[in-house]
This record gives sequence, structure tokens and C-alpha cells, in this order.
Amino acid sequence: MRNPATPPPPRPLVSGVLIAVGLGFVALLAYANSFTGEFALDNKLIILQDPRLTAFTAEHLRQVFSQGYWWPNITSELYRPLTTLSYLLNYSVLGNGPAPAGYHVVNFLLHWANAVLLFALIRRISSSARLGAIAAVLFAVHPLAVESVTNIVGRADLLATFCVLLGAHFYLRATGPARIGWLLALAFIATAGVLCKESGVMIVGFILLYDFIFQWPRFEGNARARLHLIWKNFALRSYWAFLPMLLVFVYTRHRFTVESDIPWQYFVDNPIARATRFQGFLTAMKVQGAYLALLLWPAHLTCDYSYDHVPLYGEDSTGQDLAAWLSLGIVFALLFIAWRFRRKNREISFGLLLYTGLMLPTANILTVIGSIMAERFVYLPAVGFVLVVAVGFDRLGRWLETRLAHLPRLRSAAYFVPIALAVVALGIRTYVRNWDWKNELALWTSAMQVAPDSFKTHKNLAESYYNADSTEKGLDAAIGEAEKSLAILNRPDIDQHIERQDLTLFFELGSYYGLKARLCRKRGAIDDTRRYDEKAVTIYRRAVEVNKWVDQESHRIRLARGAKPEDLHPVGRHDVYRNLALTLCDLGRYDEALENIRASIRLSPSDASPWFIAAGCLRVLNRPSEAAPCDIMAVLINQNYINAWKDLYEIYAQSESSNNPVQVTPDGHFSFAVDHPRFRRDLIAACADYVRLLRDDHYYEEAKKFEQFAINTYGCPPEALN
Repeated sequence: MRNPATPPPPRPLVSGVLIAVGLGFVALLAYANSFTGEFALDNKLIILQDPRLTAFTAEHLRQVFSQGYWWPNITSELYRPLTTLSYLLNYSVLGNGPAPAGYHVVNFLLHWANAVLLFALIRRISSSARLGAIAAVLFAVHPLAVESVTNIVGRADLLATFCVLLGAHFYLRATGPARIGWLLALAFIATAGVLCKESGVMIVGFILLYDFIFQWPRFEGNARARLHLIWKNFALRSYWAFLPMLLVFVYTRHRFTVESDIPWQYFVDNPIARATRFQGFLTAMKVQGAYLALLLWPAHLTCDYSYDHVPLYGEDSTGQDLAAWLSLGIVFALLFIAWRFRRKNREISFGLLLYTGLMLPTANILTVIGSIMAERFVYLPAVGFVLVVAVGFDRLGRWLETRLAHLPRLRSAAYFVPIALAVVALGIRTYVRNWDWKNELALWTSAMQVAPDSFKTHKNLAESYYNADSTEKGLDAAIGEAEKSLAILNRPDIDQHIERQDLTLFFELGSYYGLKARLCRKRGAIDDTRRYDEKAVTIYRRAVEVNKWVDQESHRIRLARGAKPEDLHPVGRHDVYRNLALTLCDLGRYDEALENIRASIRLSPSDASPWFIAAGCLRVLNRPSEAAPCDIMAVLINQNYINAWKDLYEIYAQSESSNNPVQVTPDGHFSFAVDHPRFRRDLIAACADYVRLLRDDHYYEEAKKFEQFAINTYGCPPEALN
């Protein structure tokens, strides 16, 4: 009989709740300064510029589930509707709108939930609450998770990891009479995972690895008999739960890959995209070594690893190439250890194989992705890493307890001291890293210290300088950084390849030059004005060449992937041509300006400003009869375009001074007389040209809608629009 004075042993549920609360407390200490971080990097496009988030309506829900992740800013192959839905809930349901704090709270809660799920999962697998707690607390405070937690759009990783871990719980519980119910829950959460982020598909790898290490060895017999038992007991009875998720994954990947306007990866974001197979493989292995180094020693962290921070194998120093071979050797050694000890130490084998397996979707080995390296890619694989480290700490603690058996007071603390030191060190590094994500300027300033060879680091630091200080001093700082970025892309190994160039850098640097020219013009510095305008033209022309290549390459690849010719539209940035045209106008080269502004119109026919600029060029070239239809299109697209109305008024005032079809009220409101003979002729010509332009570029639905609008609203004859 138990002594009444002896306290009862803690119940698993009570101890589990206490550990969960403790995990939340420790994680909160590490992320206490993360809740004031501004919308940085992709957050501005994905959250602040997504019209689907502004109201919780049926139409917006339809758009969330029918459009891609980057819609409407970019047509990409990424489809993450449940992640977008979570932003909608933050923005409209919770009322957070453009205030970042609420989004940070949700991210933190998801990270905490993932740590708790990891604790429970490892406790169940290893039958050790201590092992689960060590792994979970290391996961909760590791600074490599900052890019997924403090960076708001890192939520895709948080949600996908949540679904993978919860799905694994469902699978482990799928025994006895409730087995079918748990497997149905697994099917649901696995499907939700791939609708949060593509890496959610790795629930398959997680469960197969678990069965391979912990379940399949119990079957006896020869290889054929064992395979039969595995098929009968697992594939037929349990693995059917993966089918809905796999069908959704394959369908959405195919659909949005075909529909993507840019169905390839840019060299400057991921040089492996243009590497040979052997070169790409060794570069990818070097990156894997870098990940392991950061997991063990996360001192130098950056939000960007673009060209040329991670040089391709064979294109840089011998030391970099040796690092690739060393990383390859380390990875093979870890896999050998995992295989060698798969029965003697299953937790270590499972953790090693889990880490390497979960890295595969972003490793640029099976397929090339959009980035060569990113810290957020390690968030899900880290569950395997922390399991291995937890086993190591557990072994170390037990060894210290044995060595200090003669010192009872020290012995009781010896087990936890190394763990506590590691948690404190990682937590402090996480806290410090959060400050880097405070705003764009802090983020790119910190990135510059770690990745000075990255062209994108200089490019984005330039933008941050100008956004923080829009005076000429800030502009000069931006030009200086952007020119450093340009110098990286002017290296011989990249300058001679159009597919290795970056359109956005050229556009932004051209814009800085244009702003500088205008400031010089204001103070009468004519020579400096012309010098900066000419520099803008030069850099814009490089952007135009990349734009043309993007258009041709997009059509070629999309046709090869099954797209129909009638579904292809012109691809590229229309503002490149628009800004080039405006700069050419400043230099008095209106014929060239007109050619480029027409290219801008083709890329964005529903934008009013290129039509207005085209009209201005035609007027200067003394072609008012061609200018009038362009201004008419500008005001049809945007009825509040005052400058276009004024331009149109002046055109008709020159020949129709007594009967101007464009009328203006005393309070400044414009209108036009549709029945005026000349205006009607110009109106029909404008509508006909617009419909023809839409049809030529395969915007058939838009052409049909505008045709009906012109007929019903202005009485344009149908035969004139065909």
C-alpha cells in the first residue's frame, strides 16, 4: 500500500497540459518583440494589395478558391486558398485590416500549437514525455523559425506543418473501432494541408517513414511475404486516406502551372534553374550543408539568398566547391547512420530520415523551385532535426547524472543544465532576429551584413532607403545601392545571358534615374538632367529586352505544357515601356516614345495612362486626328481622368471652337456630346481599335463585353466594331 504522505504521480493529462503551457510561455518570451513588425517583403502584395481580403463576401470566397495565391498581382503556379482564407479572416472577420498585430498573434498561436503537437507526437512515438518536451521546446525557440513566424506570410508554412503534425496524430490513433473515423479525419486534414502550402503533401512521407521504422519490421518472413503483409495491413487498410489529398494536389498543380504566365524559375532567384544537372545537384547539396550549419549555429541569418550569395558549383572559389562535396558527404553519412541504427535506435533513425525526407520538396533536387535557399523551408523539416537533438540531449543528461551520482544536488540539475543553456541561447537569438523583421529598412540592412554578394539585397535596400527618405539624399542613397546591385548582374558570367537578368532591378534603377533627372531639371542643371535621362533610357532598354524574352519564353513553355494558342496573352510589365516612353518624351524623342507606349498599351489595354501618353505624343507630332481616339479611350476607361479630358477639350477646340463636343461645367465636370459628327466618328474609331486590340491578343471575353458596352451605351454600329 502506498504511503499516504507520498504525493500521487502526475497524471499524463495534467503533465501534458503543464508542458503545453510551459511551451507557450517560453515561445512567448522568444517572440515577445515580434508583434509590432510591419508588413515587409511579400506581405505587402499578398495581404495589403489583395482585394479578396477587404470584405467577407460570397464573391470574395469564390475568388479565394478559384484564383492563385498571388492573384491579382501575379499569375503564378501557387494555389493556397486556405492560407489566403486565413488572411481574409484576419483582415475582415477579426477586423485587423492593415494593422499587423492581429496577424502576428495568429502566427504565434499557430507556432505554439505546432510545438504542442510535436511534443504530443514524439511522446507517443517514443513513449517519453521528457524526449517530447525537449524536442518541442527547441522547436519553439529556434531562430530559423522566425521567417515563418514573425514574417506574416510565413503562415503558409505554419498551417502546412500544423496539418502534417495533426494528420500524423490522427494516423497513430487510427486503431480499434474508431479507426475509420480517424482515417477520414486524416484524409480531410491532409487535403487541407496541400491547400495551405504544397509542402503539406509530405504527410505521406511522414507516415511512410513512421511505418518503415516502427511498424514494418515486426513482420516476419521473406521479402515477398513481408511486402504482401505490408500491402494488406497498411496500403489497403490505411493508405487510401491519402488519395483525396493526392488527387487535389495533382489537379491544382497541373491547372495553375498551365495557367501561370511565368511558368519557370528565374536564375537570379535560383541559379540552379539554369545549371547543368550535375552542377545543380552539387549546388543543392551545398545548400543542404548550409541549412545544417544554420540549424546548429544560427548566427548569420538573412531573408535573401539570391544570386550570387550561393554561387553555382564550378563558378566560384575552390572553397565553395569543396563545401559542396563536404555537404554531400555529411548528408550521405547521416543517411548511413539512419539506416545502420534503424532498429537499435529508432528515434534517431526516424529523426534523421524525417529531416532529410521533409527537405526534399524544397531541396532543388527532385524539382527546381523559385528560391535556391530560404530559412522558412526548414520549418517543417526541423521537426526531425529537433528529435535527433533531443535524443542527444537526453543521452548527455543521463551520462551527466551517472557521472555525478555521488553529488545528489548537482545530479538532479545536471540533466537539465545543457538543455536550459541551449534554450536560452536559441531564445535570445530568436528575440534579436525578430528586430530584423521590424520593417523593410531593418530587414535589408541586416541582410546586407550577411549577404553582401546578393544582387537582391542591394536592390531592396535601395528601395528601403528611398521609402524611408524620399528627399534627394535618400534618392542618391538608393541609386548607390541599386548600382551595386547592377554591378553584380554586369559580371561576365551573367551579363551575356538575357535569361539571367532581372527586369525589376532595371525598372527600379531607371525610375531612380528619372526622379534624379526631374530634380536636376527643377534646379536648372541641364547637363545633369540629360545625363540622368540618358542613363534611364539605357537601363530601361535592358528591361525591354528582358520583357521581350519573358513574353517569348512564356508562350513557348505554356504551349509545350498544353495551353492553347487562343489562351495566350502578351506577358510582361507594361510600366517598363510606359516609363521609357515618358523619359524619351523628356528628351524630345517622340517617335520612339510613341512606339514604346503602344507596346505598353498592348500589355495593359485597360490602363488609362498609356492611352493618354500616346495622345500626347501624337499631338506633339501634329497628328491630332489620331490623338483624339486615344484620349477618348483614356476617359472611357477612367471617367475621372481630368488631364485626358483637358487634352481632349483642347484637341477639339482647335477645329471646333464654336461647337466643342467636350463640355465642361463651372464646377469642373466634363462630358461629351455623343451626337457631334466628328466626335462620333472618333468615338467609333476608338472603340473599334480597342475591340480589335483585345481580340488580337486573345482577350475574347473582354472584347465581347466592351463591344456590348459601346453598342448599348453610345450606339456604335456593330459592323464598325467587327
